[in-house]
Amino acid sequence: LKEELVKAEWSISSTNRRVRIYKLTAKGAKHLEQEVSRFEKMLEGITRVLAPGAS
Repeated sequence: LKEELVKAEWSISSTNRRVRIYKLTAKGAKHLEQEVSRFEKMLEGITRVLAPGAS
C-alpha cells in the first residue's frame, strides 16, 4: 500500500462479513512484470548451472 502497488478497500462478503479486498494497481502490475522477469532470468541461470553436462 505504501508504494501504491496495491489498492485496498472494504466490502461486505456473501456471508455478510466485512472483508478487505486488495487489487493490483497499474504500477503494481508493472512492478510484478519486472519481478517475474528477474526471477525467470535467475531461474534460467540456475538451470544452466545444474543441467547435466554444464561446464
